[in-house]
Amino acid sequence: MKQWLGIFVVVLVLVALGIGLLTQTAAHTYIITWSANTEPDMKEYRLYIWEGADTTQSPFEPGISGNSYQQHFVKTIPHQFGVDTITTTYDAIQNGEWIQAAVAAVDSAGNVSGVGVSNFLRKVDTTPPTPPKQVKVSEG
Repeated sequence: MKQWLGIFVVVLVLVALGIGLLTQTAAHTYIITWSANTEPDMKEYRLYIWEGADTTQSPFEPGISGNSYQQHFVKTIPHQFGVDTITTTYDAIQNGEWIQAAVAAVDSAGNVSGVGVSNFLRKVDTTPPTPPKQVKVSEG
């Protein structure tokens, strides 16, 4: 009986640790907005996202050499006529990383603008994991 109780406790601890790890790596949804381009031949926008541990490494900031923001392409968002603001979302995987967005406008001829760059934001998960359930102590 002691052996099974020991195995049960080890499994319970592993399950509790697994719950904690899942909580720390859960995705965070970011809402990204920008002013809509008013040119009549607008087609779409290109969203670029950078995530990193240190804001000095962002490829969107002037003076950072060796980084190309194009490698951080995430998705294309169609232009919407008649609106003042364009909105999209991005789900980040890493907890505690800094995030920065950049958006380029593309017209119907395929011309691509430079990028408009966002502020930095850092999301830290402060929600604790769910406590273990059905914890029992038995006489040995």
